[in-house]
Amino acid sequence: MGTEELNNLPPFSWWRGRRVIVTGCTGFLGGWVTKLLCDVGAHVVGIARRPPTATCLFHGLGLSNRVRLSYGSLEDYSFLERSISDNAAEVIFHAAGQSDVGLAQKNPRATFEINIRGTWNLLEACRCAAPPVRVLFISSEAVYRNRHTHQPEENRPPQVLSPYAASKLCGEILGRTYFHAYGLPFDTVRYSNLYGGGDSNFSRLIPGTIRSVLRGQPPIIRGNGTPLRDYLYVEDAARAC
Repeated sequence: MGTEELNNLPPFSWWRGRRVIVTGCTGFLGGWVTKLLCDVGAHVVGIARRPPTATCLFHGLGLSNRVRLSYGSLEDYSFLERSISDNAAEVIFHAAGQSDVGLAQKNPRATFEINIRGTWNLLEACRCAAPPVRVLFISSEAVYRNRHTHQPEENRPPQVLSPYAASKLCGEILGRTYFHAYGLPFDTVRYSNLYGGGDSNFSRLIPGTIRSVLRGQPPIIRGNGTPLRDYLYVEDAARAC
C-alpha cells in the first residue's frame, strides 16, 4: 500500500499534522514506525541516545531530512521533560530501551536502569505535561514465556523468565498504574519476534541466516533446533502501532 493510499485511510489520516515523539527512532521497529508516521504526515521528533551511524537504518529509510533528532538519555528526567515541552508533543511511541536479551542477561542493572527507570521518567514527564501526552509502550511476547516450552501462551498470566522480560512487564505495570491513578492515556503492544529490512542484529535467526547464505556458510542453528517462535514482519508491526 502506497503513502497516498495510507493517507486516505481513517486510522492513518488522523495522524496528519500530529506532533509525535518516537523514542528509539534509530532502532529497528522505532525506525519503521518513524518512517510510517512521516509518510502519513505527522510532525516527528526522534529521541536517541547518540547520533545514528552512517550505516544505521535511520539513514537507510531516508529519515535524515524528515525527522528532527533530540539526543539524550531516558534516565535523564529533565531531558525528557524539555523534549516533550519544547515540541508540544501529543503522542509518544516508546520504543527505546535495552532490547538485546543476551546483553540484558549479562547486565541486568543497566537494563533495569534504561528499561524501567527510563519508562517511569517518561510516564512522569507525560503526566506533568499540559495536556497529558498519550503513550504507546512497545512491550514483548517475552512476558509470556512458558517455563517448559519457552513458547508464548497469551491465555495465561505473564511469566517472566529473564531480566529483559521482567523489565518489559514492569514497564507495562507502570503504564497501567499511571493510567488508573492519573488518567494518563496509555496502551501497550506485545510483539513477537520481528523481521524485515534493516535488521542488522545478526545474532537473530533471519538476518543471521541471510548473512551466512550470502557468505556461502551454513546457517547457525542455536540450541537443538526444536524451539518454536512466532515471527512478525516489521512493517506490519509499525502499521499496528
